[in-house]
Amino acid sequence: MGPLASCPPAIVPRPPSLPIDRTSAADRGPSRDGTLARDALGELLGALGTSLLKSTESKTLRSLPPEELARELCAFSYALLGLLLAAQNAGAPLGTLVRRELIPLLTQADATNRDDAPLLKGVECALRSARAGDPEAGVAAQGGLYDGSLMQHLLGEDGKLPRQSGPTLRALLLFFQELTVDPLRPPRALLGGLYEGLLELEARLEGNQLTLRPSAGEHSRRKLGSYYTPLPLISEVLDRALEPLIEEKLKEPHPDLLSLKILDPSCGSGDFLAAAAERIAARLPSSGPEDMPERLARVLSSCIFGIDLDPLAREICRLGLWLEIARAKNAPPLGALRIQVGNSVLLPPPSGHDKSLAYFDWHAEFPDVMARGGFDAIIGNPPWIAHAGRAAQRLAPPLRAHYERWSEAFAGYPTTHGVFAGTLPPMLRPGGRLGLVLPTSVSELAGYLPTRRAHDRYNAFEGELLDFGEGKFPGVTQPCMALVSVRTLGGRGEDAGAPWPVARPELGPVERALLEKACALEPLPKALFGERGLQSDRALREHFLKANAPKGRFTVPLREGSDIREFWLGPPRLFADPSVLEGRLRPRVEFQEVRILIRQTARFPIATLSDGLPFRNSLLAGFELPEWPASALVALLNSSFVRWIHYQRYREARQPILPQVKISHLRSIPAPPQGLGTRASELTRFTEDMSGQGELSSSAWQALDALVFDLYGLRREERAVIERFRDGLKSSKKTTQLVSRSGAVDPR
Repeated sequence: MGPLASCPPAIVPRPPSLPIDRTSAADRGPSRDGTLARDALGELLGALGTSLLKSTESKTLRSLPPEELARELCAFSYALLGLLLAAQNAGAPLGTLVRRELIPLLTQADATNRDDAPLLKGVECALRSARAGDPEAGVAAQGGLYDGSLMQHLLGEDGKLPRQSGPTLRALLLFFQELTVDPLRPPRALLGGLYEGLLELEARLEGNQLTLRPSAGEHSRRKLGSYYTPLPLISEVLDRALEPLIEEKLKEPHPDLLSLKILDPSCGSGDFLAAAAERIAARLPSSGPEDMPERLARVLSSCIFGIDLDPLAREICRLGLWLEIARAKNAPPLGALRIQVGNSVLLPPPSGHDKSLAYFDWHAEFPDVMARGGFDAIIGNPPWIAHAGRAAQRLAPPLRAHYERWSEAFAGYPTTHGVFAGTLPPMLRPGGRLGLVLPTSVSELAGYLPTRRAHDRYNAFEGELLDFGEGKFPGVTQPCMALVSVRTLGGRGEDAGAPWPVARPELGPVERALLEKACALEPLPKALFGERGLQSDRALREHFLKANAPKGRFTVPLREGSDIREFWLGPPRLFADPSVLEGRLRPRVEFQEVRILIRQTARFPIATLSDGLPFRNSLLAGFELPEWPASALVALLNSSFVRWIHYQRYREARQPILPQVKISHLRSIPAPPQGLGTRASELTRFTEDMSGQGELSSSAWQALDALVFDLYGLRREERAVIERFRDGLKSSKKTTQLVSRSGAVDPR
C-alpha cells in the first residue's frame, strides 16, 4: 500500500442527497445529523443484514429476532465508524492500520472491475487488530464494540464476513467516511446523533429481507424516553449543579479539581459527561490550549462516571469520550473509561431478591466513591416515561412489582423520571448537587407528591428552579425544568413533598404579590362543585352518534365540553343508545340538580347555566347554595380575575396538550373576602343579560371585571395586571389557542 501521505483527506465526492450541516456543533441540536443520514444508514444496515442472511455462512443469524439482528448490525457499524474516526482524529501510531490498509481500498474507482475480497479482508484485519489491542488499529480491545460481545452472532467465532456483503460494506464505509470529513461535525456529536436517529428505526424481517425504517408507531426512542438534550440546556444545568462545586474547590488552599466525582445515571451518548469534563479541564493548570487533550484525559480518568441501561449506548459514550482525548499521551484505554451498564435506579431490595432482575448496587460498582459519602454531582436527562395514563409505556411485571414495593417515588403517578428524581439524592455526598432535566409538571402536580417527598427527604433547594418552557425537544411538547438541589441534613424538613419553587420570570413583583394574596384567601365552599359526568371508554363510545338530533336507537342527549362557552349553551350534538347506559349513567334527577356546567379541558374556567341534560365527564358540575346563587357564580367563574388566578396557579392550565380544569382547582378558587354581598344581584343580572348572547363585547367584559375587582378589593396596579391578561385573550384565534390545544375546536 502507498504511504500515509498519499491518502487524501476527502476521498469521496459528497452526494447532493446528504448536504453538510454548516451550523456549529453547539447549535445543531437534535437534528444535527438529520433524517437523511438516519434513513440512509437504516437502508445500508438493512441491505447489509439482507446480504448476511442470504449467505450460506450465516445460518445462525436467521434464528435471531429482527430487533436483535438490527442491534448487532448497529454495533458492527459503530465498530467500523470508530476505526475511521480514530484514523482521522488520533495521532500516530493510533489508527495507522486503517489509514494504511483499509482507506486506500475505498479509493478504487472502477466499479465494473471492483474486487471486494481485499476490502473484506481489510475490515476483518482491522477488527481483529482492535480486538487484540493493536495500537495501530486506533482503539483498544477493552471496548465492547471490539471484544465481540455486542455482535457475537454477526461475525461468528472466525470473525469473517461473507463475500456477498462486500458491495454493501463498501457503501457503508464510504457513507461513514463522508460523514467523518465534515470539520463541523465533531466525532462525539456524530456518534451521538446517529445513535439517536437509529432509535427511531424499526426492524422488520420478511423472509431474508431485513428493513430498518422509521416507525409509524411507538419506536424505541419513545419507549426508552430517550431524547437529545440541547447544549444550551446542558450548560444551564452545569452552571447550577457543577460550577458551584468547581468554585468551592478553587477556594481551597490546595485546589484539587481532580478529586471531584461526577456521574450521569442515564448517560446515553455522553453529552452531559463531555460538557462536565470540558468545564473541569478548562480550570486545570495549563500551559496553553494545546494541552487540552491531556487535561481532558486526566479529568476523564479521575472525575467522570456514567451508567446506561443500553450496552450499545455505553460503548458509544465511551468511544465518543475517548476520541476527544485520543491524541493525548496520557489517554487511558477505551475500556478504562468508567461507563457502566445497568439500570441505575433498580436498587437491591432489603429482602426478597428477584433473580430475573439485574439490580444495580452502587456500593459494589463505585466502592471508592460511595465510601467517601457519594458523588459530588449527579447530572443528566433521565428517561421521561409514564407508566399510567394516555401515554403509558409497559413495564415488565417483575420490574413494576419491584418499584411498587420498594420505590416511594413510583407511587402516585408512576414514571421512570420520577423514580430517578426520588432515588438519586442519597447517592450524593453531603453538600453534593443534583442536576436533572425533568418535566416541569413534577414540581407541582399532586400525582408527583411521592416523588417530591422521596427527593425532599435528602435534598433541599438554594433558590428557585429554572423553567426552560416547552418545545425544547423535537416531538416533546412538555415544558421542562432544571431540578437542581443540594444534599443537606434533613432535606426540606416539614416542606417535604410540597410543590418545588420553580421560577416564574414572566411574573413581576405586582403579579407575584397579587397571586400570593389571592391564594391566601378562604376558598369557595367545596359543595359548589362535583363530578357528575358519564365516564366513557372506547367500547361505550361505539354506541354514541354525533348528530344534530336523535336518530334511530340514539335517543339520549349527552352534553360535552364543546357544547359550551362562557354564558352560552349550544344544542346537544351527541346522542347515545339508552340500552348501553344502564348502570353507567346517573339518574336523570342528579343531572337536574346541576345548576352550572364548567368545561374540563381548558386553560381556565368556562362556565354557563345548565339545562339539566346528562353530560359526559368533559364537563364538571356546579351547584348553588343560598349565599352563592348559580347565576352569580357563573359570572364569577367567567371573570378575568378568576381565570388569571387559575392560569397562573396551576401547571395543568399552562401545559401545551390537554390543559385541565379539575374539581380540586374549582374548590380552591379564592372567595371574595366579604362574600358576594350586595354584588350577588348585579352578578346574577349580568349572567341573565349575557346568557345566549354569543361572544361578549369589550364593554361587557370590562363591566364584569369591574364588579369582580370591587368584590376582591383590587388596587389600581392589580387591576391593570388582570386587564392586560384579558386583552391578551381578545383575539378569537389567540383565545382558541389558550383554551384548548387538544384538537377540540372552541366554539368561540
